[in-house]
Amino acid sequence: MPNRPRRSWTSVWLMAAVLPALVVLACDNGTGPEDLAFVQIEITDSPLDILASAEVWISRVYLQGGLENDSSATFDLFNDPENPKHYDLLTLQDGLTAELTDPVAVEAGVYLKLRLVVDSAIVTLKEGIVFEDGDTAKILRVPDGSESGIQVHLFEPIDALKDHTTILLVDFDVEENFIFQGGGEDDVYMQVIFTPTLTEKDRIRVMISS
Repeated sequence: MPNRPRRSWTSVWLMAAVLPALVVLACDNGTGPEDLAFVQIEITDSPLDILASAEVWISRVYLQGGLENDSSATFDLFNDPENPKHYDLLTLQDGLTAELTDPVAVEAGVYLKLRLVVDSAIVTLKEGIVFEDGDTAKILRVPDGSESGIQVHLFEPIDALKDHTTILLVDFDVEENFIFQGGGEDDVYMQVIFTPTLTEKDRIRVMISS
């Protein structure tokens, strides 16, 4: 089943009440409190009228260090190729979002890049719309998505501050990322090309209460 969507930006402040327990857990795992910051990633989408569903499987979400950190270092926020997270992007509209990662403890500092490893994607057309071969669904090739990952275009580098949780909302814009060829009055499409371009849509920072 796809991960359940929720209205994130009206409820995210509730996280401040539970993050102290995560701080204790992170310290128990060897992360010093003087270095502790948290980063969480969420996703949302914009609609495309011809689709019944647009599903993606994401197996890894990671940061790449820069400036104060080693530019070649990576920091996983989620990494489970055997159990990738599954989302129907069309459920993430009209303000709905889904958690892509939990709040994850990372070394406080500046991170230049955020990447998502997308293993696969499937689109299904609405009833009455077909591809020229008669199919209503297509499995799509993901350029670089299942290797180095798709880079998210950020407003600015991610400054993960000590004692704060930085929460980024990533727009997985279906209309921008799935390019359909054909259509017209007969509602028959020749093909669909996945050209992933992910962008940061919003960012907030929550201070962890002591």
